[in-house]
Amino acid sequence: LKSMRAAPALRRILGDRGEDHIWRMYAAESLGKIRDPEAVAVLKQVFAENDPLLKAYAASALAHFDLSQVIDILMEALKDSHWKVRVAACQGLSRPDASPAVEILIYKVEKDPEMKVKTEAIKALGAIGTERAFSFLRTLIQDTGKPTPLRAFAFQTLVEKNLSGETLAAIEKLIAAEWETKD
Repeated sequence: LKSMRAAPALRRILGDRGEDHIWRMYAAESLGKIRDPEAVAVLKQVFAENDPLLKAYAASALAHFDLSQVIDILMEALKDSHWKVRVAACQGLSRPDASPAVEILIYKVEKDPEMKVKTEAIKALGAIGTERAFSFLRTLIQDTGKPTPLRAFAFQTLVEKNLSGETLAAIEKLIAAEWETKD
């Protein structure tokens, strides 16, 4: 219902480590949807806990707030040991104002062991939309050392988000290279 009147009770539930696990996850989600400014501090505290699902819900909730307040914690969440937290952090950074995260998202595409994290990082780079992000994606589609599904996803992202002259030239180069290597 996005009622601000529920925010104090939801902050209490989220902050209480003895509270039911599911209630805490839903409290985090609800606080994000309500956009209660006082919830940011409680949501950030969740990252000190060991519960990956709760941290993923907190990362998703933080995505609803002003990025200047939460970008550091979302970028830090990209380093979490659990892939669901990293995916939620990528999703939270999928906004044009997240340009400070471009380099770490590129790193996630290159080095993260989970394909889901890599594809969410590509989505985030497409949503951020800086020249550095698009340049990386154009390079990625040509890198035959990368898995084909990853390259295809980068290709799709470029077509949807940046069908520029540079992207068209990269696509033409890719097609020419593929054409030469196939019977």
